[in-house]
Amino acid sequence: GVLETAICLVLVAGLVALVRPVSASRDRRIGAGERPPVSALRSGGPGSRISWATLGVQGRRFVAGGLSVREIGHLRESPTAVEPIRVYVGLMSAPTPAARTALAVHELQRTGGFRRAAIVVATPSGTGFVNPVAVDPVELMFGGDVASVAMQYSVLPSFLSFALDGSASADAGRRLLSAVLARVRRLPPDDRPAVYVYGESLGAYGSQAAFAGRGIAGLH
Repeated sequence: GVLETAICLVLVAGLVALVRPVSASRDRRIGAGERPPVSALRSGGPGSRISWATLGVQGRRFVAGGLSVREIGHLRESPTAVEPIRVYVGLMSAPTPAARTALAVHELQRTGGFRRAAIVVATPSGTGFVNPVAVDPVELMFGGDVASVAMQYSVLPSFLSFALDGSASADAGRRLLSAVLARVRRLPPDDRPAVYVYGESLGAYGSQAAFAGRGIAGLH
């Protein structure tokens, strides 16, 4: 009934009031031994307009992760491997979704992401997590000639983020994919990178937003 619904809403609001500041504080915390990337091909590294400290816990892990050029070359038995590009924009990196999207595209441009063979547009889970099990194999498959980009939209676990603001994931997924595709279409057809879309947990919902009810027409 109405009373039960009201009680549930009050309980959820109270839970969020407790969890959100704790999650935000944890997202800002930099662990002992963590250091900014030394590569200019990673957000937060040399030449990046994104401060490493603003990437959040999961963003810092993302730009620090992945196989090295040497490992990729060894596993592929190829001397032509290149260093993968990893772009990440945290909630603290810019004040609005539009500004974060613009920053992500700028980072792709700065790092040469649009000149790579492929771009992976990843929508993270609610906490900003991008699963390396999804990204690492793509980097290996392309011999490192790939740029991966992700944009944080929440600090809360996916179930809370969806319950409180389910549109944030969809909005982030739509914005980033649309912006990347718009930039790719400006390139000559023969020079365009392949674009792959990935999402996990609430990120799967967000990554599908551009296609909801429209199929592949969502790409146009």
